[in-house]
Formats: sequence, C-alpha cells, structure tokens
Amino acid sequence: MNFFDRLQTRMSLGAILLVSLPLLLSSVIVSLRTYTLLRQDAQESLMQYSEYIAAEIDIFITGRSNTLEYAARLDGIAEDEQTALLNSVLAFDTDFQEVAMLDADGMELERVSRTWSIPNSELRNRAGTPEYRAIVEEGQPIYYSNVRFDSQLRESLMTISTPIIDRRTGELTKVLVADFRFRAVQDLLTRREGQTTYVLDQRGEIVAHDDLSIVLGNVNVTIPNESVGRFTQNGGREVFFATSEASFGAEQLIVVAEQSVEEAMLLAADIRTIAGVILAISLIVGILPTLEFVRRIVNPIEALSVAAQQIAAGDLSARTNVTGRGEIAKLANSFNSMAAQLKQSMAELETSLSDLTHVERALRTKHTELESFFLLVPSLLAISDTDGRLLQANQAWEDVLGYPPQKLTGTLLLDYIHPDDRERVEAYFSEMVEQNQTIIFNARCQTQSGDYRVIQWNKQPANGYIYIVAQDITQQQEHEAFVAEHERLKASFQREREQNRFIHQVVSMLSHDLRTPLAVIQTSTDLLSRYETKISREERSQKFIIIERQVEFILEILEDTVKAARGKLSQREFQPTPINIDTLCRVSVEEIVTARSDAAPVVFVNRSDVRVAMVDEVLLSRILINLLSNAVKYSPRSDEVRLELDKDEDHLIIRVIDHGIGIPESDLKRIFESFYRTRNAQDFEGSGLGLAIVQDCVERHGGQITVTSQLDKGTTFTVYLPPAPESVQPASTLLNGG
Repeated sequence: MNFFDRLQTRMSLGAILLVSLPLLLSSVIVSLRTYTLLRQDAQESLMQYSEYIAAEIDIFITGRSNTLEYAARLDGIAEDEQTALLNSVLAFDTDFQEVAMLDADGMELERVSRTWSIPNSELRNRAGTPEYRAIVEEGQPIYYSNVRFDSQLRESLMTISTPIIDRRTGELTKVLVADFRFRAVQDLLTRREGQTTYVLDQRGEIVAHDDLSIVLGNVNVTIPNESVGRFTQNGGREVFFATSEASFGAEQLIVVAEQSVEEAMLLAADIRTIAGVILAISLIVGILPTLEFVRRIVNPIEALSVAAQQIAAGDLSARTNVTGRGEIAKLANSFNSMAAQLKQSMAELETSLSDLTHVERALRTKHTELESFFLLVPSLLAISDTDGRLLQANQAWEDVLGYPPQKLTGTLLLDYIHPDDRERVEAYFSEMVEQNQTIIFNARCQTQSGDYRVIQWNKQPANGYIYIVAQDITQQQEHEAFVAEHERLKASFQREREQNRFIHQVVSMLSHDLRTPLAVIQTSTDLLSRYETKISREERSQKFIIIERQVEFILEILEDTVKAARGKLSQREFQPTPINIDTLCRVSVEEIVTARSDAAPVVFVNRSDVRVAMVDEVLLSRILINLLSNAVKYSPRSDEVRLELDKDEDHLIIRVIDHGIGIPESDLKRIFESFYRTRNAQDFEGSGLGLAIVQDCVERHGGQITVTSQLDKGTTFTVYLPPAPESVQPASTLLNGG
C-alpha cells in the first residue's frame, strides 16, 4: 500500500474518529443526564406525594382525637345525657362509626352505632381491652389502636379512647371509646398514572390502597428500611419508592408511593436508542475510502457535533442545515429528528413537572386553610421555642387577654403569668422539655388591662417547638366556687335546723318528764290541805318526804336537761365573716320547702341585689330557720310566704311575710320571751323558744327585730342588721340559768 493509500486510510479513520467521538460523547452525556434527571424527578415526586398523604392522615386522625377529647372535657355528664352526648359525637363527625362510654371499672354504660342500634343486653365489660387498660392502668391521655379491617362494614377501622376526669377531684370517672372509619384515608389514595400508593401499619399489613381489592385481600408487604430508593418486588418488578410516616401515640402508619422503573425510564430508553442509531450511522458514513468523501463529511459532521453539544448544553432548539441526498444529509435529518423527539420528550417531562406544581399548589391551599383555622379558632393557640419565647399566636389572644398577636411575638410567655404561679409553671415547662411529653395545668395570666384570668394550658413539644392550646376557664372556676359555697351553706343551714329541732325536743321531753312528779306533788298537797286534822303526824311527815323526793327528782331532771342543752347550744363567740347572703337565703328557702313539702309555698326576692354581707353565718341561719319555719307553720297551704332581702344606707334588712293566723295585739309585747306561746297558737306544735332564739341572734349582730301583725291576716317580721357589725355580747341567755 502506497503513501497515498495509507494517508487516505488514515484520514478516513481520522475522519471516522472525529465524527464518531463527539456524537458518542454527546449521546452518552445526554443519556446519563436524562436518566439522572428522570430518576431524581420520579423519586422527588414520590416523596412529595407520600409526605402529602402522611400529613393528611395525621390531620385526619388528630381531628378525630380532638373531637373525642373535647367531648370528654364536658363536665357533669348526667346518666340520662350519656346517649345524647354519644349521638352528638356521631352527628358532629361522620367518620365515627361507633362511640361507647365505660365506667371506671370498664363496663359499658352506653354504646351507640351509626349502622345499627345496640340494646342494653349487648353492653359488655371491656376492662381487659387495650383501649381501657391504656387509659386506666397506664395513665395515657389518649389511646390509638392498630388499624383493623371490619368484615361486616368491608372497610378499615381504628379505635381511640380518652379518660373523663372529674375536675373537682381530679379522679378518672369514665372512659370514652370510639371507632372511626378509614374511608377518608382510602379516598385520598386516588390512582395516579404510572404510580401506586398504599398505607402500611407497623406489622407490614396494607390498611389502605388505591386498589380496594388489595385491602380486602389482607395483603402484607415488606419494603427496604429507607425513606426513598429502588428495590425489586417479589414478582421481579423493579420500582422506585418513597415512604413517609404518620405517628400518633404509640402507633405508626407508613405511606408508600411507588412507580415502575420501566415506566419512569421510558424517555431515557428512547434517548439511548436514538444515540445508538446516530453512532451507528456515523460509523457507516466514516467507512467511505476517499479523501473527497472525508472532505465532504468533515464539515457536516462538525455541524452535527456543534448541534449535539448545544443540545447537551440544554439548547433543544439546535438543528443542522445540511442539504442533499447523501448519507450526511440523511444523518443530519436523523439528528434533527432525534433533537425534535428529545424536545418533545422534555416537553412531556415539563408537563409532568406541571402536575407536581398543581400538587404543590394544593398543599399550599391546605396550608392556607390550616393557617385560617389557626387564626380563627376561639381557643388560644400559639407556637414557642423551647425557652418559652412566643413565635406565633392567633387572634384569640387579643379576644381573651387583649394582646394583639404581633405584639406577643418574641416575648416570653412566663412574663404574662401571675408572679405566684411562675415557679410552678417553670417547673412544668422544664419537665415537659426534658421528658418530651404533653403537660396540662392551670395558671393565672395577666390581661392587657392588668387583671388576671385563669387559663388552662395544654403544651406539647414537637420538632424543636412547643405547641400551645389554652382556654379561659375563669367563669368555669367561678361557677364551681359558687356551687361549692352553695353546698357549704346548705350543709350549715341543715346543722342549724337540727339544733333548732333539738331545742324543741328538749322542751317536749322536759314537759313529759315533769308531768309525773308534779302530779305526785299535787296529790300530796291536796291530801295535806284537805285532811290536815284527820291524818296523823307520821302520815303528814311521810307526805312531806314524798314531796321533797319529787322536788329533788324534778331538780335532777332540770339539771340534766340544762347540761344537755348547754352541750348542744353552747355560747359560741360572735364570728362575722363575709358570706354570700343571697345564696344563704336561697338555700334556706330550699331546705324549708324540702322539709315541709305539704306546707305553704315560699318565695325569695332580693330587692336591692345584695350579694355579700359581713354576718355570722351560724347565727343568721338560726334567724332564717325559726322565722321561715313559723311563717310556714302558721300559714294555710294556699297562701304564699315571702322572704325579702333589702338594704338602706344604714342597715341590711331581712323581712319574712306571711298571711297566716296572725298574733293577737295583747300578745305582741311578750312573743320574744322564752317559752311564751300566744293564745291562738296552742293548737300548733311548738316550744315557745323560736322567737327568743331569733332575738338573741339579732342582738348578737348589734341589730334589732320588729313585728307587725293583724289577727287572721298575717304577720311581718323585719330584721335590721348593721352592714359591718362589731362583736356584741348576747343580750339574753337561754337555758343557762339567766
């Protein structure tokens, strides 16, 4: 072979290399770049979608648990209101399938279902169930079960339970248990083209799938222990996958989104095929032996190389302008076709990215909805860092405490707590951060106007932040205090009524026990007066001895009675304290009406809206007991007895008005004497001590009592008490020898 042949061969080979290498490198670069982008985009799309589904599941389950916890916080659920409460839970949230209320021993008190009615005979003991033991034995604030499939309903269910706590004693009284349907989660898993989405529990069992038949088939799945990646399924099918977790309590659900590698890489396969075709064509064209052929192909190949580099750089509009009918022209046309197909494929990829944009927009819409909920919910919501510095607060802070949310940002929550509560709140906060657990406590919080409100705080740490939910319970605590005061006054009034009854029992017993010795004395004195001259001196002495013994017996009875009365009604010190006199009057009326249900009705009127007064609660109870008891006793059933509470500049005024038998005018001056009874009261039971006790209690207050009466028309007793009485010694004493 001569020089020219060798030169032509070398040039031909050189031309082939010059043409082939740029095309080969460009094809490899484009193929690898496209494969990498498609793999990353597929995995990012799967991860975003799985995170979205996990977030929706968390919102769904949290919403159900919040609804159940709110129902459990309703205080004072009576037995006849249990069914109504459970039905209202079903009506409020359509995802609940069944709700039950258990007593503290685990026995079902009531159970209602959305699908069928449940008779009392089917109520069962659930003391051994996890939903009862987790709350009662382990002390969990809320319990979440595994997701299970119900063959009757043909859908997945989940059980949650929470305690019902007595706010006064802090003891667990009942347990609220609910089953809710997983249909809303199933509806989220809409099938996307080329993708499959499903939800696993901790056992690997599929509890929700975009293909319902797989859930019905009770299928278990095992996936690699990583959040994103690629693995081969049992059937040999390779898939890209991404997982996200939704945790609540001790339970955890795993959302899996997967896509076939073959479907995700279709575009990359097409690009590799085109690159292979171009390389093959380049090699065929490079075989031509002549230098003229080399000269003719060098420029077009160079143009192709430039266009390929432009495409590799991202300019998919680059094309070659080679004309003619030769192989180079065909190669150029093929290259242009490849570039056009590549551009079309990239357009399709951009369409897929647009779909992801729609998903992102939907997530932003959901975020906006959650933000609106955060701002508009009436409870105090806030987010703080672990040092207690507020980062965000909702509008309720201004509505309840007067602080605009923007003013709270950056301030320490502890600065608003009452100084007496700060040390306790700091201890709660430290315990919550150290143990990473939810805490619930009450503490006073200062409003912008300077006063304090009692706030119930619920704080939960998560992801380096503290999430705060709080409620103003000031009115609730004031109501509880009012109820407690009402019960205390009621018990005090009942004790005084028993003491009053004891006085009358003492007098009745005394009159009965004295009847016999007095009769003996009377008989003996009659005999002595009638037969003084006819009986002997010894018989007269015997009669005097009998009279003396009976007198001693009478004195012993009187002494025992006085000792008993003094032990029961000892002279107590005058002890004025501020009490709710309105409540005491109402309690007095209730007790009198309850004790004498067949007597005249009693009405209470607070004319001047008097609430708190400085009086001796025990003595005032005795005044009300005796005046109201007499008014009811001496009034016909058809006439109303009226208790009025009033005041003027100098006195607190109490009036008891009846329309009964009245008091004779001649008796009015003596009615406050001990054991004195009016002429028209002899047919009624009584000891004659009631009004004497009333006068004694009034005078201890430094007050006075007046009476006006008309026979057969009624009587009005009016008590005047100083607004802030000083200690006054009793003006008279009862049963103490005075």
